[in-house]
Parts: sequence; C-alpha cells; structure tokens
Amino acid sequence: MNKKVSMREQMPQVAAIIDAFREAFGAEVVDAAIRRGMRGGQGFHATEKGYEVGTPVYRGVLLDRAPGRYVGRMGEVAWQAALDQQAIDNEKRG
Repeated sequence: MNKKVSMREQMPQVAAIIDAFREAFGAEVVDAAIRRGMRGGQGFHATEKGYEVGTPVYRGVLLDRAPGRYVGRMGEVAWQAALDQQAIDNEKRG
C-alpha cells in the first residue's frame, strides 16, 4: 500500500526555509512565487533528497557569486527565488 507523502515530509529543509521566508516577507509574496514556479514561470525552484519542484532559474549557467555551477548543486537543498535574482541585480547595480 503506497501512502501519499506530503511535500513537507519529502522536503523538510525546504519547508523550513519556506516557512522562514513566509515569516520574513509575508505568506502572500512567497506563495505567489511558489505558484509561479509550479506553473513553469520564474520565482521558485527547490530540490531536496532527490525531489525537485518548481522551475529552475538557471541550469548549467555560471553565476558570478555562486560557488559552482547550478547543476553541481542538484540534490542539495536549493531555493531559487525572484528575491534572490533581485538581490543579485541590486548588487551588480550598486
């Protein structure tokens, strides 16, 4: 018998990060980013323990501040959000 497992159970570290983002930025902002990513748009991507949800922002592209290629981080907890991209853009402008 296969028990349906929630995403929160499959990806507990990602769930904790999302909870912290909801507290910091508000559930409305974070949930909108998650919905966009789940529908194929930019705004949310997460991987943990072989599970992956959302739409990757970068795949195989070197980021100037990243420790390595995005594809090299697959399998680790990764949160790619519109907020992250905004921070990168602001840093480049600043």
